[in-house]
Amino acid sequence: MPASRRRVFEKLKALALKKNVPLALGELDVAAPFETGNADGGFYSWSALYPVYVRGELYLSANRASEGGAEFEKVLRYRRVALYEPISALSHLGSARSYVEQGNYEKARIAYEDFLTLHQPTEM
Repeated sequence: MPASRRRVFEKLKALALKKNVPLALGELDVAAPFETGNADGGFYSWSALYPVYVRGELYLSANRASEGGAEFEKVLRYRRVALYEPISALSHLGSARSYVEQGNYEKARIAYEDFLTLHQPTEM
């Protein structure tokens, strides 16, 4: 990972530990050009969509469930970009949590079921 992106992630980690959500959200704006892929032009970037996922988590922690849900839905919409990264599956949980906070229990149930479906063993 380039040093500039490493510094952004280290700064976000420090801000999250201090519970400074508004400042952390502002820092994530720096990552916007890299959100859906590798700016270097390479095929795979492990950090693709991580800023989007982190922003969703920050919105949830700030009791801004609808904005957080939108970020998780963005990860789900571009799930091929995240390939086999954990955030692809965890976004189902984040989406469900945002629906619960909004009081939309039917959509939350569907999101939880989608997550559980990802982990069902397949027959050989």
